[in-house]
Amino acid sequence: MRTALRTAVVTATATAAFTLVGSLNGEAHAAPQPPFPTGHYSGQLTGWSTPANAIWFGKDFTGATVINDTIAGRIVPADVYRANSVVNGRPVIVVDYARSGLPGIRDELTSDGRGGYNGIGVAGSTPALTFTLRR
Repeated sequence: MRTALRTAVVTATATAAFTLVGSLNGEAHAAPQPPFPTGHYSGQLTGWSTPANAIWFGKDFTGATVINDTIAGRIVPADVYRANSVVNGRPVIVVDYARSGLPGIRDELTSDGRGGYNGIGVAGSTPALTFTLRR
Protein backbone atom coordinates (compact mmCIF):
# COMPACT_ATOMS: atom_id res chain seq x y z
CA MET A 1 0.00 0.00 0.00
CA ARG A 2 2.78 2.42 0.91
CA THR A 3 4.57 1.74 -2.36
CA ALA A 4 1.44 2.46 -4.41
CA LEU A 5 0.80 5.68 -2.48
CA ARG A 6 4.45 6.75 -2.84
CA THR A 7 4.31 6.02 -6.60
CA ALA A 8 1.10 8.06 -6.98
CA VAL A 9 2.58 11.02 -5.08
CA VAL A 10 5.84 10.93 -7.09
CA THR A 11 3.91 10.69 -10.37
CA ALA A 12 1.62 13.62 -9.47
CA THR A 13 4.57 15.72 -8.31
CA ALA A 14 6.56 14.98 -11.48
CA THR A 15 3.56 15.81 -13.67
CA ALA A 16 3.06 19.12 -11.85
CA ALA A 17 6.77 19.94 -12.15
CA PHE A 18 6.84 19.21 -15.90
CA THR A 19 3.73 21.37 -16.37
CA LEU A 20 5.34 24.24 -14.43
CA VAL A 21 8.62 23.98 -16.34
CA GLY A 22 6.69 23.85 -19.62
CA SER A 23 4.77 26.99 -18.69
CA LEU A 24 7.97 28.77 -17.73
CA ASN A 25 9.42 27.80 -21.12
CA GLY A 26 6.29 28.94 -22.93
CA GLU A 27 5.37 25.38 -23.89
CA ALA A 28 2.20 25.00 -21.83
CA HIS A 29 -1.14 25.32 -23.54
CA ALA A 30 -2.29 28.91 -23.22
CA ALA A 31 -5.88 29.99 -22.86
CA PRO A 32 -7.52 30.69 -26.23
CA GLN A 33 -6.86 34.20 -27.44
CA PRO A 34 -9.79 36.44 -28.26
CA PRO A 35 -10.56 36.79 -31.96
CA PHE A 36 -9.42 39.84 -33.88
CA PRO A 37 -12.03 42.57 -33.83
CA THR A 38 -14.13 42.78 -36.99
CA GLY A 39 -16.46 45.53 -38.11
CA HIS A 40 -17.19 48.81 -36.37
CA TYR A 41 -16.50 49.47 -32.69
CA SER A 42 -17.56 52.70 -31.02
CA GLY A 43 -14.72 54.29 -29.11
CA GLN A 44 -14.61 56.22 -25.86
CA LEU A 45 -11.45 57.89 -24.58
CA THR A 46 -11.22 57.35 -20.84
CA GLY A 47 -10.05 60.13 -18.57
CA TRP A 48 -10.52 62.72 -21.31
CA SER A 49 -12.92 65.60 -21.62
CA THR A 50 -16.07 65.55 -23.73
CA PRO A 51 -14.47 67.65 -26.53
CA ALA A 52 -11.79 64.99 -27.09
CA ASN A 53 -14.50 62.34 -27.47
CA ALA A 54 -16.27 64.56 -30.02
CA ILE A 55 -13.28 64.14 -32.38
CA TRP A 56 -12.72 60.36 -32.34
CA PHE A 57 -15.69 57.99 -32.69
CA GLY A 58 -14.10 54.55 -32.91
CA LYS A 59 -12.41 52.09 -35.24
CA ASP A 60 -13.45 50.00 -38.26
CA PHE A 61 -11.67 46.62 -38.45
CA THR A 62 -11.36 44.58 -41.65
CA GLY A 63 -9.13 41.51 -41.47
CA ALA A 64 -5.64 42.54 -40.42
CA THR A 65 -6.26 46.27 -40.93
CA VAL A 66 -8.14 49.03 -39.15
CA ILE A 67 -9.02 52.64 -39.81
CA ASN A 68 -10.05 55.28 -37.29
CA ASP A 69 -13.49 56.87 -37.49
CA THR A 70 -13.09 60.59 -36.70
CA ILE A 71 -14.75 63.94 -37.20
CA ALA A 72 -12.42 64.34 -40.24
CA GLY A 73 -13.61 61.01 -41.70
CA ARG A 74 -12.01 57.60 -41.86
CA ILE A 75 -8.31 58.33 -41.38
CA VAL A 76 -5.02 56.88 -40.08
CA PRO A 77 -5.04 53.26 -41.28
CA ALA A 78 -3.07 50.69 -39.32
CA ASP A 79 -2.06 47.03 -39.33
CA VAL A 80 -3.51 44.64 -36.74
CA TYR A 81 -1.63 41.65 -35.32
CA ARG A 82 -0.91 39.76 -32.10
CA ALA A 83 2.23 40.47 -30.09
CA ASN A 84 3.36 41.07 -26.56
CA SER A 85 2.75 44.45 -24.98
CA VAL A 86 5.66 46.88 -24.94
CA VAL A 87 4.21 48.18 -21.66
CA ASN A 88 3.85 44.98 -19.61
CA GLY A 89 4.91 42.05 -21.82
CA ARG A 90 1.48 40.39 -21.85
CA PRO A 91 -0.22 39.17 -25.06
CA VAL A 92 -2.25 41.90 -26.80
CA ILE A 93 -3.79 42.74 -30.13
CA VAL A 94 -1.61 45.47 -31.63
CA VAL A 95 -2.86 48.30 -33.83
CA ASP A 96 0.39 49.45 -35.48
CA TYR A 97 0.34 52.90 -37.13
CA ALA A 98 3.74 52.60 -38.89
CA ARG A 99 2.02 52.29 -42.31
CA SER A 100 0.55 55.78 -41.69
CA GLY A 101 3.98 57.32 -41.12
CA LEU A 102 3.75 57.01 -37.33
CA PRO A 103 6.48 54.50 -36.38
CA GLY A 104 6.52 53.62 -32.70
CA ILE A 105 2.87 54.61 -32.27
CA ARG A 106 0.52 51.76 -31.49
CA ASP A 107 -2.61 50.81 -29.65
CA GLU A 108 -2.62 47.71 -27.50
CA LEU A 109 -6.00 45.99 -27.12
CA THR A 110 -7.17 43.44 -24.57
CA SER A 111 -10.57 41.79 -24.46
CA ASP A 112 -13.00 43.08 -21.86
CA GLY A 113 -14.69 39.66 -21.81
CA ARG A 114 -17.97 41.10 -23.11
CA GLY A 115 -17.21 41.44 -26.82
CA GLY A 116 -15.40 44.77 -26.51
CA TYR A 117 -11.83 45.83 -25.92
CA ASN A 118 -9.83 47.99 -23.55
CA GLY A 119 -7.08 49.94 -25.26
CA ILE A 120 -3.88 51.76 -24.43
CA GLY A 121 -2.37 54.21 -26.91
CA VAL A 122 1.41 53.84 -26.70
CA ALA A 123 4.25 56.04 -27.95
CA GLY A 124 7.45 53.98 -27.95
CA SER A 125 6.92 52.10 -24.70
CA THR A 126 5.12 54.90 -22.85
CA PRO A 127 1.34 54.73 -22.37
CA ALA A 128 -0.19 57.96 -23.67
CA LEU A 129 -3.96 57.42 -23.39
CA THR A 130 -6.61 54.83 -22.62
CA PHE A 131 -9.86 54.01 -24.38
CA THR A 132 -12.61 51.44 -24.74
CA LEU A 133 -14.09 49.90 -27.86
CA ARG A 134 -17.69 48.63 -27.75
CA ARG A 135 -20.15 47.23 -30.29
